Amino acid sequence: MLRVLILTCLCGVLIGCNQASNEFAEDNRTIQEKLEDIKNIAALDIPIDATLAETLLYSLGVDKTTRSLFLIGLDSNMATAVAANPSLNKAELDNYSRLAMIALEEEIPRFIRDTAKLYEAKYSDEEMLLILDFIKTDVGQKFINTQAELMSETVPMGEELGLRIAQKTEILMEQEE
Repeated sequence: MLRVLILTCLCGVLIGCNQASNEFAEDNRTIQEKLEDIKNIAALDIPIDATLAETLLYSLGVDKTTRSLFLIGLDSNMATAVAANPSLNKAELDNYSRLAMIALEEEIPRFIRDTAKLYEAKYSDEEMLLILDFIKTDVGQKFINTQAELMSETVPMGEELGLRIAQKTEILMEQEE
């Protein structure tokens, strides 16, 4: 799901790059200077030693999206566990959730670093800067700020899709018998 969301983000970002590419062409600063400028301007928790690709991922909100997806999954799993076994200890479940969130926060930087390697293999520094330029626009900010909401709204749609696929698969299996 996260890979789909990231690809969706990039597709939307790349559509808006024509305007940003003109601005980029007129900017004679080095890539390192542009990266430092982005880190200074961004009201994000971007580590000071972040690479360009890592900065892009933080700017795209991948850390926040990862948290949202994890919480959705955790809530769903907890609800399923309680439904399957109503006698589960609520304090233990709450503690598990709390500890899982601590573990998540510790793992997000590693996830960003690992994901950044994929971006570095697919995008040049100039292309990543173009995406970052788009993100700084009002439309880019709106795009980033609406992703978590859109994602949460599409979760039930994904569940329905899964059910429909399961039902159709069952029908197809019966037809083959």
